[in-house]
Amino acid sequence: MKYYLLKSLLKIFNNYKKLKRVKRVDNNLFRLDFPEKSWFIDVTKSNGLIYPEFEKQTLGDFNSPFDVNLEKFANGSLVKSVELLNEDKLLCFNIEKQGSYKTHHSKLIFELTGKHTNVVLVGEDEKIISSLRIIGESMSIRQLKIGQFYTLPPKPNFTFSDGSVENLEEFLEGEARKRVFSKVENYKKSKLDLLEKKLNKLKKEISKLEDPKKILEKAEKFSKDGETLLIHISNIKGYEKTITLKTAEEEERKIDLIPEFSPQQTANFYYKKSKREKNRANNLHIEKQGLEERCEFLKKLKQMAKKASSIGEIKILFPENKKEKKKKENTRIANFEIGGFKVMVGKNKKGNIELLKEAKAEDLWFHIKDIPSSHLIIRSNKQKIPPQVIDEAAKLCVKFSCDKEERFLVDYTKRRNVRVQEGANVLYTEYKTVKV
Repeated sequence: MKYYLLKSLLKIFNNYKKLKRVKRVDNNLFRLDFPEKSWFIDVTKSNGLIYPEFEKQTLGDFNSPFDVNLEKFANGSLVKSVELLNEDKLLCFNIEKQGSYKTHHSKLIFELTGKHTNVVLVGEDEKIISSLRIIGESMSIRQLKIGQFYTLPPKPNFTFSDGSVENLEEFLEGEARKRVFSKVENYKKSKLDLLEKKLNKLKKEISKLEDPKKILEKAEKFSKDGETLLIHISNIKGYEKTITLKTAEEEERKIDLIPEFSPQQTANFYYKKSKREKNRANNLHIEKQGLEERCEFLKKLKQMAKKASSIGEIKILFPENKKEKKKKENTRIANFEIGGFKVMVGKNKKGNIELLKEAKAEDLWFHIKDIPSSHLIIRSNKQKIPPQVIDEAAKLCVKFSCDKEERFLVDYTKRRNVRVQEGANVLYTEYKTVKV
């Protein structure tokens, strides 16, 4: 980010007297909420940028020691002044927060210096309270460790170029939009490519499914082999590998024998094979239906991903796999995560029925008002669910239920207020409604 842009931003930031909240919303992205306006500071290495909020974003959930300290010392603080340190791209917020016993004076420093971009929280004794990136001896001559005195990076040995823009906020917003668009499109492409691979794999599995008629023909053959063996069982010698016998219809039939089996055991073996093949033929439509339903779900997910306009939206659709051991996944229920809360959506009617059975009394249940839709559950774990999570869940319920670009009303209530009538048909009380 250009130095002259930072100098211009000082005039804006010095008009703010209170910092309501600072929160890390992505790995290298921070949101600063002032009463007047919200700003984002991107501290990606060699690509820092500051810009005003121009659209709602899904907030990430970060709970590292750095994030905890950021909340403790910066949230709800007074902004005493904002300055650039060392005539360099070091944006420093001098803040003050009233504690239980004393007032804490701190510095929140955004180092937008390129390669060593960082965020550092410094106490009034000039010692580092916390740092986004800890820098040790092996990484740089200038160390950044908790408890050590904060030292400024070497002063630039060149002069920053001057410049100006007509409308600073509009310019920064434009730069951010270009960056966000590029980032979203790249992230979206990687997820769409992954979906396409999964879809192709499922289509191959469907194409490899045998024709039930051919399976039944094999079952009939095995049955006939077993029947023919039993007709001639007393005449069969034990050492033949193959034998030609006449069926009950007087047709000659060549049958493979199993050397280690007796004729009776061989006949039983063919009867069992016949039974297995019949069962496989009869159940093949269930396997095919399951694969086709998974295909349809992935196609719907693909359409939703294409329409997504932010990385937050895409991340909801593609939650990270947890490393802990999981029970076998229910293929009729889709699992997501919004703001740290587990969200489950029924993929079809059977999925909706299973979801209603799986939900706990205090979980939140969602359904589009007055029209058929997917059922959605937020696992509450007896915690209060934030409004933003409820809004995102309602949007997800609509996306999985309708392709139309219209306004919808989504009802939600605790699962204990939902009474199942028949299948996935329900009656519910004590509900609230959100517009999507």
